[in-house]
Amino acid sequence: GSSFLFMRISTVEFGPLPTAALRVAIAALFLLPIVWLRGLLPELKANWKKIFFIGVLNSGIPFACFSFALLSITTGLSAILNATVPMFGALIAWLWLKDKPNGSRILGLIVGFAGVAMLAWDKATFKPDASGIAPGWAVLACLFACICYGISASYTKRYLTGMPPLVTAAGSQIGATLG
Repeated sequence: GSSFLFMRISTVEFGPLPTAALRVAIAALFLLPIVWLRGLLPELKANWKKIFFIGVLNSGIPFACFSFALLSITTGLSAILNATVPMFGALIAWLWLKDKPNGSRILGLIVGFAGVAMLAWDKATFKPDASGIAPGWAVLACLFACICYGISASYTKRYLTGMPPLVTAAGSQIGATLG
């Protein structure tokens, strides 16, 4: 939740794209030396295209979309919209990977979304500011970010299973920074 607050503050100061770029660049700068020290650079080099693609899809695009959206909607509304990620993830996994959700998973998705909605509902408003961005575009940007998260989860499961998490994390942040 605090990441939305920090995105809101930095987006107003720096703009959506610099905010997203700075966020992933800092992560990449911290993670890359750890990958190097643990001797995992060969693994990163061997799979860089897939990992960098995940970075753009799982960090670069969503962070830019949420930063853009926070110019005209509240952090509460963006948090509620972000709570749709598991639903999109389950739907995409079902369609792409044939991972059909059972009854308890569906119930869990509904309960989880309802819980987030109840916690953030009083803060979920459109801001009547002079950003010039229609709130509808902001909502669509948030939902597009959530779809990107869902696609990247299934892509990772399909193509990067067995990859050391540190390699995926560092490489994806590098990919998002370059993307």
